[in-house]
Amino acid sequence: MKIRLPLSIAHANWQTSDPDYTDRPVISGSARECVSGNLERSGRLLAATVLCLMVLGVQAAAAATTWVVDDDGVQCPLRNFSTINAAVAAAGTGGDTIKVCPGLYGEQVKINRDNLTLLGAQAGVDARTRPFVPDPLTQSIIDHPCGPVQIIADNVTINGFTVQGSILSDPCTLSGIWMNPGSNAPDQGRCQNPQQHRPEQHLRN
Repeated sequence: MKIRLPLSIAHANWQTSDPDYTDRPVISGSARECVSGNLERSGRLLAATVLCLMVLGVQAAAAATTWVVDDDGVQCPLRNFSTINAAVAAAGTGGDTIKVCPGLYGEQVKINRDNLTLLGAQAGVDARTRPFVPDPLTQSIIDHPCGPVQIIADNVTINGFTVQGSILSDPCTLSGIWMNPGSNAPDQGRCQNPQQHRPEQHLRN
């Protein structure tokens, strides 16, 4: 890339052993100041550009966070939380992921964060092919008598859980996973629901 600078070029005595030698151009004092000023401004511009790129990189990295949940801290000693609800409360709406380690989670999980992904211990495994007997050593089990999982957000993914224990009627709706009919984006999941004796494959509002 060529850069044109407004240089003032003049002929003057070149510092050689011959004081009368005047055939070489040199940069006058004002021109040197101009070059120095331009270089200084270019340096500041480059530094500002690098700083902006670093800030954008940090923001992009911080846009999505992965949280780890373990009820007893045995399988995942470096957990962030011991309950799923605590992780949901800490999650943002920029596409966070909550990884839930094997265990029994006796809580009503209310998902009120958009663009959230919850991954249980059996994430990615077809619920129709998994062992149907709940096992807290190998499965992430959500157990609650009043609608164990309630989705009141958009674009939520639940994958790899066993949901059980829903026995209460309205307002609990006798459902293992309840979704707000007012949510817009697709909500989908892959989990077992022993309460209804069938695997829930894709849950959409």
